[in-house]
Amino acid sequence: MLTIKPAILVCLLFFMLSMTGHSSCNKEDVEFYLDKGFTQEQITQICAKSSAEVPDYTPYQQKVIIYQQGEGPGIKDGFTYEERKAIRELEIGTDVVNLVVDQDSIQFTVRVCLAVQEGTEYTQRFKTCPEVFYKVLRAGLKAIESGKQFGVFGQSFVTVQGVIERQSKQDFDDYPAKFRPQLKRYFDWKTGGDKTRLPVRGGFSTAKIVESLQTLAKVPDPDLQLAEQDAEGENQKVEPDTEEKKKRWWNPFD
Repeated sequence: MLTIKPAILVCLLFFMLSMTGHSSCNKEDVEFYLDKGFTQEQITQICAKSSAEVPDYTPYQQKVIIYQQGEGPGIKDGFTYEERKAIRELEIGTDVVNLVVDQDSIQFTVRVCLAVQEGTEYTQRFKTCPEVFYKVLRAGLKAIESGKQFGVFGQSFVTVQGVIERQSKQDFDDYPAKFRPQLKRYFDWKTGGDKTRLPVRGGFSTAKIVESLQTLAKVPDPDLQLAEQDAEGENQKVEPDTEEKKKRWWNPFD
């Protein structure tokens, strides 16, 4: 009968287990089991079972989220979730063209209708509705009024107040010469100042537009406010009272 020496048997068993890839036993373990009288099949089962009971271990690594400058939780493209929602409300609720909201301002284009008349005849009346570009700074922006164009009917609107820039997209030189001065004066009167009306689409809530504007409004920079106040103070001229004027311009030859 063919016999295998224990040393050779140990090496053979260890080699077989290593080839299967399911062994957690080394040569000393195999030799120990053989000394105790275990068969080759039993040793194979024991080593394979021991290997299966040892789970793979993957060390926990916390995910690191890297935000770009100006980003953070809930912030996308520099805007919070509330600001993005407010911008969406303005896009679908306001009756304007080319609405753009950035970190500093709200920009849009609307038509402003102007009508002037040279005489009593209707043919001497001139009307035009040029497109006007508005840029309203978010710093110091306020929604101060809402309603309808003619009191209880007409297009709804929200009046905003703040630092406002406007520019007509129509060159006044393109209008008839006799109407230009009146049109320019009427345009400056209708669009000037620190207020303007933001038209609202029919059926849309003006309250939502007001809320959206309040969400997008920013607190003015106090340093900038002080600088503007100083500049205004320097530009203001103190007129002397009537008595001072008389004394200053008294003519001894009168």
